[in-house]
Amino acid sequence: MRQDRVTHHRAVDIAVLVCVVGLAVATWAAISDTGRTSTWRPCFTISATIFLALAAATPHATWAAAMRLAMSGWLMMAPWLLAFADLPLARWSHVIAGSLIAALSAPRLLRSPALLTNQDAGCT
Repeated sequence: MRQDRVTHHRAVDIAVLVCVVGLAVATWAAISDTGRTSTWRPCFTISATIFLALAAATPHATWAAAMRLAMSGWLMMAPWLLAFADLPLARWSHVIAGSLIAALSAPRLLRSPALLTNQDAGCT
């Protein structure tokens, strides 16, 4: 693997880490302001996000991009799936973090060798 790919991959991993930490802090702040007794849903969301972020920290760039894309989909759907969309800070932090992670992952998936091979096979 060339150095520029490693450096770019590391920069995306650091951006994902910052998003996940910011998401955890924003969700914690949203929960603490409401005094809700049912905090397992947002905590489960953060735990699942951390698990997906760790799975995305792989040296295989295509697999990492796919895991980040799955994580972004999870983040954008989780507030409604787990019924904590009534907390605006938590909802918007999930949507913004998911959108940012998807934007970081999309270019790698679009340049995937598997996609380029399929495009070449379709042209012949």
